[in-house]
Amino acid sequence: THLWSELANPSVQAEVDACPAVEILPSGADQNSGTFDYFKEVTFEDFNEIGAEDFPFCFDALGDPIEGTDVSAAVSGGRGDAQNRVCYVNHEEDDDVLVSYLTSAGGAAVSYFGYAYVAQNPSLIAVPIIARGASIAVAPTATTIFDGSYVPFGRRIYMNVLNTPSVLEDIRPFFTRAFSDSGTDLVSGETVGYVAIPEYEQEVMLARIGAGYATSDDYSAIECGPGGDFSIGGSSTVRPVAEIWGGIYQTKCHEHSISVQGGGSSRGASRVCNVNSGDSNPAYRSAVDIGDMSRDWKIGSSQEATTNNGYVFNCAGSSRSAIQIEVAIDGLTVAFALGSTAQQCIESLVPNGGGLTIQQLRWMFSSFDEDELEGSAEFVTTEVIPGSDGNTNTHLWSELADPNDQAQVAACPGVEIKPAGADVLSGTFDYFREVVLNDGEGGETFPFDSRQNQGVEYFNSEEDEDVVGYLLSNPEAVGFFGFSYFATRDDLGAARIENDQLSFVAPSSLTVEDGSYNPLSRRIYMNLYNNNDSLSKTVPFLKFGLSNLGTQLVQFTGYSPLPTLEQTVMLARLGEGPVVPDNFDCGPSSGVIKIRGSSTVRPVAEVWGGIYEIGCSVEVQVNGGGSSIGADTVCGGGVEPTDIGNMSRQWKSSEATKVGDYGYDCLEHDTSRSASQMEVAIDGLTVVTATTGAAKECIEKLGGLTLDQLRWIYSSYTEQELEAQGWNPSSVPGSDGNDDTHKWSELSSECADVEIHITGADNLSGTYEYFKETVLPDLDNGETFDGTRPKGYFNSALDEEIIAEVLGDTNSIGYFGYSYYFLNQDTLNPVPIRNGAGSYVIPDETTVSDGTYEPLARKIFMNLYTNSDSLEKTIPFLRFGYSSEGSELVSQTGYVPLPSAQREEMLMRLEALESSGGNPPNGNNDDDDDLSTGAIVGIVIAVIVGLGLVFFVVSKCFCRGGGREDPTKTADPSHTDDADATNGNNEMA
Repeated sequence: THLWSELANPSVQAEVDACPAVEILPSGADQNSGTFDYFKEVTFEDFNEIGAEDFPFCFDALGDPIEGTDVSAAVSGGRGDAQNRVCYVNHEEDDDVLVSYLTSAGGAAVSYFGYAYVAQNPSLIAVPIIARGASIAVAPTATTIFDGSYVPFGRRIYMNVLNTPSVLEDIRPFFTRAFSDSGTDLVSGETVGYVAIPEYEQEVMLARIGAGYATSDDYSAIECGPGGDFSIGGSSTVRPVAEIWGGIYQTKCHEHSISVQGGGSSRGASRVCNVNSGDSNPAYRSAVDIGDMSRDWKIGSSQEATTNNGYVFNCAGSSRSAIQIEVAIDGLTVAFALGSTAQQCIESLVPNGGGLTIQQLRWMFSSFDEDELEGSAEFVTTEVIPGSDGNTNTHLWSELADPNDQAQVAACPGVEIKPAGADVLSGTFDYFREVVLNDGEGGETFPFDSRQNQGVEYFNSEEDEDVVGYLLSNPEAVGFFGFSYFATRDDLGAARIENDQLSFVAPSSLTVEDGSYNPLSRRIYMNLYNNNDSLSKTVPFLKFGLSNLGTQLVQFTGYSPLPTLEQTVMLARLGEGPVVPDNFDCGPSSGVIKIRGSSTVRPVAEVWGGIYEIGCSVEVQVNGGGSSIGADTVCGGGVEPTDIGNMSRQWKSSEATKVGDYGYDCLEHDTSRSASQMEVAIDGLTVVTATTGAAKECIEKLGGLTLDQLRWIYSSYTEQELEAQGWNPSSVPGSDGNDDTHKWSELSSECADVEIHITGADNLSGTYEYFKETVLPDLDNGETFDGTRPKGYFNSALDEEIIAEVLGDTNSIGYFGYSYYFLNQDTLNPVPIRNGAGSYVIPDETTVSDGTYEPLARKIFMNLYTNSDSLEKTIPFLRFGYSSEGSELVSQTGYVPLPSAQREEMLMRLEALESSGGNPPNGNNDDDDDLSTGAIVGIVIAVIVGLGLVFFVVSKCFCRGGGREDPTKTADPSHTDDADATNGNNEMA
């Protein structure tokens, strides 16, 4: 017997009452159906073996009754003969017959068929399936089938196209339409009811038949490596990138077969290192050619690997090594089910959309109690959980609410928070722990078992689908996973996270790419087995991935592509593009160059550093923060002193005393330190708007902006105060006389009557200083940026955040270094600025270089710590920067390389520093009157020539005056005639 009552737990009365003692009547597809095969494969063990487990058929494959079967009973769904057999009722073609059987069998029957028939028959009930042994049951829905969480019964279905040129040509329009938005709607609509495959898989399918991207020039340009199979395994976060790259690459390169598996970042590391033979999962015991990781390597002999240059990693447990390649940018997303308790509470905590701080996340996910957290940096209980119940063992949603805010109190009930996320093998787990849980310091980790008294534990899985299933099943739950996965969902919401500018930012492709969604945005990686045979296959694959086409494909996964400069560096790691010249003197064979400061200079430092690391065994670490941070850290201040301080302005008199032509003695922090200033490029500070909206339309009508107009837009001065300083009031012909408003319509009656919103750099930035000095010239008397506007002066140390603000508000105007405009020119509109000659000019390499883009063109600098040990590393680094290869890299940032004469002058500075042990030559300290090295050389040459002329004249005079001795005269050894002695010396000369 197989009675429904046998499924019930006798100790649970509700189950006993619900499950009667009647026979279960099984039904489903017949032997000719793919549905039959799939169900049997998934459900029965050894299904292919002769005599193996099978369905309880009453008829054989020919339709004849099986011996001993009561056919009449079997057909009607009753019992069989004395064997107590209940027949498996099946039908070859029509699922409607099975539906009819279910409804006519007195409620005792159960069946299976494609999801479409469940969607079309709402009277049916779909039974949730427990997936992968996890403690959740998942019902089939369009979402759970699409995302893979309905396992193991989610499956692909296929059409197979005859592979002849004529058929492929005829069929391409059909599939192009099929994989369009309208075709996808048909698949998922009421008529069919299936779930459309993800967009990136649609692109792969189109490429298989020579349609879609396969028709592009970029596809034609794919260069295939030598034939052969290679394997990819590791992070489930990186897997979508590997799958879409692999799918398109294989359609062009037919000689390759690429297998892609998940398993987590730790497995990505162990499998590319071939140290995974003892893995608990037999599927992950083989080595791979590419190890996917969503985190960096764990460094150290007792960890995963060691490295000398920051991108080639020597495996700790084997003789293998791997080359790390960044492939995309992900934003780790804190998510909840729509309509859940978690959503209503989180969205009540901060005005205009809600949000969480990193410390609130920490409290929610930490194994530490409040007392332990209070002992660490930045955690203040009254700020993090203002509604604390005083019980360190509970973590209630109500504790996040401010007791004085009734809206928060109402939205956040007194129920336990249920945390969920990645498992210990995942790079997502490591990254979240690093950022949120203080990198596990002091033993802090996730609450795997510390909250069991409250019936709560940290639900975790290596598969994002399981985490989603938990969130959907538990309204009190909050979890985390990669943004790419979140982007495919329509049943989840994401929490805004407080960033380093104290703004609450939601994850999106834009905020992840521009860096404003910090600290939860990250790079994800593929690590290539550093073996010639393996690299011959994987390097062409990665070159394709980093090409224009590969970059476009990344966007289908929901991730953000790497910026162009980072792609340049990654390609160089693969042997493609600029390199350090042969026989270049790299200096010490190991070490780290630490660089920090101006965000304007940062792109130059990053691209120089990325290429330099490849050619020289030196790691280059680059961080931003602003020019003031560059000055601080090169003078020994800040979190960590640096070797090079980046600055987009001159030194302030409060920061250092100038010594000689380019030396600076620090006046702050470590006053024993000094620095030498090196020019590295020419920037054109760029004023921008969005490409649509009131700001752009107004500036188009004006033709550009004058400095007086720009000053009026940004200045804290009233029009009367500005006029007293020589400002021309005719630059604002439509002034409404109200100093509290600054509208685009005041610049021209043709412009929109909306407020101008101002954005730009913060006060730690050299860009801020330069703009203020140039545009707001009365700064000594208090003129500054106007923070009293309706939206204030939005400012940030991150140019990416300024870009995001401008793009998000089409009434706004902003400014930053030319490089950031250059790298985002598809989405930004540059504002022409009127120069001294009366021409409206936009910045580009020509106008910045030839001086017509004035007065907003400027030089940018790196300042070298003049310590001999530091200079051993940094002087070779700068020499590379001034090489032809380095100049080409500057051009790729969007800045203008220094002219050759200035590069030669900088090289002479480096030589002088090297020969003097770090002491720049003394000279005039007046900035305006300093002579360049080239001028000094010219003066020295002129002096030498002058002295030569004097000598020539003097020697002629001596000759004419009988200065030579009479050859017939005998010398007197005791004679000491001064004239003769002088003449003798003159002859020697």
